[in-house]
Amino acid sequence: MNTYTQDNDFVHQLKSLSREGKHDDIIRMISPVWNNGATDPWTGYYYAVSLNRIGDTHKAYDISASVLLNNPDFEEIVSPYLYSCYKVMIEPYREAGSAPDLERLEDTVQKLLKISETRPSEFFRTKSILCLASIYIRHTQPDKALEYLDLINPFTLDKEHYTFENQRNKEVVLQSDFEKFYGFKAKAYELKKEWEKCRLICEEALKQGVTDVWIKRRLALSKIKTGNLKEGLSQLTELSRQKKEWYILIDIAETCNTLGNYQEALEYAVTGLMRGSGGSHDEFIVRGLSLVSQILRSQEKHTEAGVHDAYEVQVRLSKGWPVSDKLASSAAAAGYPADAACNLPLLLRQLSNVWFSVLDIKDELKYGTVSKIPDGKKYGFIKGDDGIDYFFLFSEFFDNPIRLKPGLKVMFQGRHGYDRVKKRKTIEALKIKVI
Repeated sequence: MNTYTQDNDFVHQLKSLSREGKHDDIIRMISPVWNNGATDPWTGYYYAVSLNRIGDTHKAYDISASVLLNNPDFEEIVSPYLYSCYKVMIEPYREAGSAPDLERLEDTVQKLLKISETRPSEFFRTKSILCLASIYIRHTQPDKALEYLDLINPFTLDKEHYTFENQRNKEVVLQSDFEKFYGFKAKAYELKKEWEKCRLICEEALKQGVTDVWIKRRLALSKIKTGNLKEGLSQLTELSRQKKEWYILIDIAETCNTLGNYQEALEYAVTGLMRGSGGSHDEFIVRGLSLVSQILRSQEKHTEAGVHDAYEVQVRLSKGWPVSDKLASSAAAAGYPADAACNLPLLLRQLSNVWFSVLDIKDELKYGTVSKIPDGKKYGFIKGDDGIDYFFLFSEFFDNPIRLKPGLKVMFQGRHGYDRVKKRKTIEALKIKVI
């Protein structure tokens, strides 16, 4: 039973200041007292709360952990402790590039779970579990991820998306906890190659209203992996029409290759590589490069295949992934050593030439005028002097973006190609420069 009271003038003053939101005043009052050995739990409580409010969560964590250790039945300290603990021990590891001490992190989560058993702290409990599960998946430990995910009842999770505006004034929508739960579970089963379970969890997610593209992709893959290649391929192709996600094209290419449709597989893989090179999801880049190399070698195009092997080597080196002797040898034979001495710009130009050849794409120098830029969009249209309307992306404008507006005279490369997803001819402006 909690027997702690606030019956002293100092604590009453802290309480009053807290209600008024004067947290800087509270910190100035408490700091010298606490540094001189004060241990009153209510003083520690207001100190920790105020430190959290001004963003000094590391110090708040130290204070609240100390109060909780010396006063384990002081209920009020639990909330500031959980908040600061989550901010200090859990949240930093949500970033994809972090390398956490998993043993220490799991120990922290276990402490949070233990506290949550007897207290209404569901928010921090679920956030901590989801965070830890995502980290175990990132470190290819699906069994540990599933162990923690099984502690969550998905129907208690928040279904609301969190939206914010980034530095480019573009609205970013983050997954809800409900979507994360299903996404992590599906990914864990994918890593374990348990495709039937992956299919079931994806179907359940879709029934519950989850619309995440990764869920739809994994549902199609699970059908492919369990022998229903044509239905899975049909779903992937439809998904690629709905979403401009290049990595889905790599999945389609691999499935076409399995079905023996080698030229179609080559074209899908090359289209995916052209869209995705230089972006994220390097594992798909590697898969695409490997597939293209394999098909080109079967066509006796060993030089072109070696160029793809050389780029795969560079991607692997940049990620710290292993490079086989066979891959390194193929890259060297193509004229690109498997080290930092590789002439990457030349390699990329050679790759582009091969890809353009595969897709029968030709570039021509064109002139025209920027005709339209839709409000809030990062693309527009150029009316060519040849009378053709060219679509372009801002990323293809080689000048200060502030200058980009209707009426601007430009020169560019006009690319004629074929969109094998929408099955139609395409024409777009690349490498745009002001005249």
